[in-house]
Amino acid sequence: LEDIGKGIPLEPSKITVEQHFLGWLKSRKLSVATGTWKKYDSHIRNHIIPYFGWRQVRSLTKEDVTDFYLYLRDLNWPPAPYTISLPYSDQVSERHT
Repeated sequence: LEDIGKGIPLEPSKITVEQHFLGWLKSRKLSVATGTWKKYDSHIRNHIIPYFGWRQVRSLTKEDVTDFYLYLRDLNWPPAPYTISLPYSDQVSERHT
């Protein structure tokens, strides 16, 4: 995150899920309503980052994303239809780890 804070772009293959979503949050703070941003912040910090924030985005597989959705469903979250998109989703591998 230090490099992101300095404005130094990270090599996409090294960006973690946490780095991506914290950067995304920062980019949205002034473009959405305060309540909306707080909801995004809460979802990201309470669900996405604890689950796989340490993982490099490019290492995620479709199975990882499916497992995450199942984890959320077990928590009965979200209560309404909700879409979560991950960066590079068109490049998520079919491999199973």
